[in-house]
Amino acid sequence: MVVSYVNKNIIDSSEELIIHQVNCMGVMGSGVAKTIRDTYPKVYEEYSRMCNAANRKTLLGTFQIVRIGGIKNRYVCNLFGQYTFGYNASKRYTSYDAFDLAINRLVLWCIANDITSVAIPYEIGCGQAHANWSIIYAMICTAFSNTDIKITFYKFKEEDHVY
Repeated sequence: MVVSYVNKNIIDSSEELIIHQVNCMGVMGSGVAKTIRDTYPKVYEEYSRMCNAANRKTLLGTFQIVRIGGIKNRYVCNLFGQYTFGYNASKRYTSYDAFDLAINRLVLWCIANDITSVAIPYEIGCGQAHANWSIIYAMICTAFSNTDIKITFYKFKEEDHVY
């Protein structure tokens, strides 16, 4: 496992797999999820279809891979690490158990599919879902620890960039 950090929008990444956290309600209404929804409508359509077809509670701890194509095979991973969403600043929406289970399952998928590089939002699950970054970061590092997969954390805040 090799870890690096960049100050860039994850949408501009070149890694084979973009990982982001989603809820089980079929809503990609804010944060990185909204950016992915707006950039890759197919990702949102498949995510919405999956949420509407499933018993939503069974989605926690799982993930969905959507091929976004391009010159080489590229994918987005919808990682089901939170059941619902909301705007209560004192409530943690990320489920640590679900996130840990999903990220470990995802590593196995990456190995089976020869994925060598992944893009992950810096502080995934911590912003609007209020998880503790040190806990999430430890889960990610533990899951990827015995692999050669390159992890790039993308730090991006709209207000930091002038267009």
